[in-house]
Amino acid sequence: MRPTVKADDPAAPPPPVSLAHMSPRSGVKPIPFWRRLFRSFETRVVLVPQSEDKAGETMPARPPPGGFTLHHNGIMLRAGQPTDFQVWARARMASRAAITVWEPDWHDQDMTRTAFLRRLRADGRQWRSGRRFSFFIFEEETERLLGGISLSDVRRGNRQAGTLGYWVAKGETGKSVGTRAVAAMTQFAFGHLQLHRLEAACQPGNTASRRILEKNAFACEGVMRRYLLINGRWCDHEIWARVRG
Repeated sequence: MRPTVKADDPAAPPPPVSLAHMSPRSGVKPIPFWRRLFRSFETRVVLVPQSEDKAGETMPARPPPGGFTLHHNGIMLRAGQPTDFQVWARARMASRAAITVWEPDWHDQDMTRTAFLRRLRADGRQWRSGRRFSFFIFEEETERLLGGISLSDVRRGNRQAGTLGYWVAKGETGKSVGTRAVAAMTQFAFGHLQLHRLEAACQPGNTASRRILEKNAFACEGVMRRYLLINGRWCDHEIWARVRG
């Protein structure tokens, strides 16, 4: 009997995936990484139909088959869709002053619908390659946009690691949004992706981000001096990490 993977058990391995179809002699077209990954999901993952933008442009590079959602403690993580542009743009503009203290500012051209769709296509390619997994954070009941989170720079081989990044919209801070989103992403990374290590970098003065990581059992491993260029200034960053098990 095939075992069921429970969402609240991050250490549980995904169901075994047969690699017989990968034989070049079988005459069967190899199944892509992303499709084999999605087949390993058992609970709390909801597939949604593929959508189109207002101009009728299908987003072929979005996470096939159209994205999925992860649910955790009242929030929902979902891959971006073209219809998210307006609410995303409003949230980013309203949060711009607070966010750009800790991350590079965006140019005005980065806030256009064209740029947004371009990023969705890039996100889709990264999903298929298994190198980056991006989500928007929504309130589960109302589907109000609360922020965003990503697992990027996924390294396999003898590393099995990835890097977390996240932002919370203005007006939604202080509600455990970031804490719950990081918890959901940690389950996704350790449970379904079977990664060994997660990392996150934050500036020493970013107390809100530090609290989020502390509540999710991340530990500060040290400070990288002049680690990232933030709006013209090289900034020190603490490196936080959590390992599975």
